[in-house]
Amino acid sequence: MKCIQSNKILMNIKYSSKENSSIIKDAIDVDDDQKFLKYELNYKNNISKKNHEHISEIDLENEVYRLQNILKKLNEDFTIKRKQLEDDCCEQLKKLNENSDQTHRLQQDLEQGKY
Repeated sequence: MKCIQSNKILMNIKYSSKENSSIIKDAIDVDDDQKFLKYELNYKNNISKKNHEHISEIDLENEVYRLQNILKKLNEDFTIKRKQLEDDCCEQLKKLNENSDQTHRLQQDLEQGKY
């Protein structure tokens, strides 16, 4: 398992109740990890309390409208980009067809001994 912070948090939560576990003895900086866990949990709780206290219905509606506008803009940009790519692909296909036709004609001319 990779040693990323979320994995360390999960492992510390899982094994923190097993005081006699050999895994805790082998853990790196167990005290620091425990302090971090407590800090992180308190921080998340404080943020969630603050967020619920200060967000009004009007703010939520404004956020929804903002996100709708962003989504609308993304859809418009996607449609424009898609159309440009389709046009570019069509142009390239036309050129390939012309080149293919030219190559085919040259091959037929060579087979008939015109050159």
